[in-house]
Amino acid sequence: MKEIIPLILKNLVQNLGKPLYLTGGMVRNKIMGASTGEDFDIAAPVRLGELADAVRLTDGLKLKCVYPRTNTARLTDGEHIFEFSSFRKETYAEGGAHTPRSV
Repeated sequence: MKEIIPLILKNLVQNLGKPLYLTGGMVRNKIMGASTGEDFDIAAPVRLGELADAVRLTDGLKLKCVYPRTNTARLTDGEHIFEFSSFRKETYAEGGAHTPRSV
């Protein structure tokens, strides 16, 4: 099977010292044999401050945007986009609203 995880994510894991999970559409597409694209959804049991510290230690990786309300961030190595989410619990308003009421 072709390797799809960029080396920079492996380096980030080393600097985090905690597991990092590849999630979302890329995983689904790989399982289905479809094109995986170049955007990665990743998740870890860390807060944004811990992520920022690990990114600073990871050569070539940059923190582009941070969204404290949802504990998410966007990272890039100049070639790939990485959408990061901290493990979290969300609650939604009745009626299926898309935006969480609380995180």
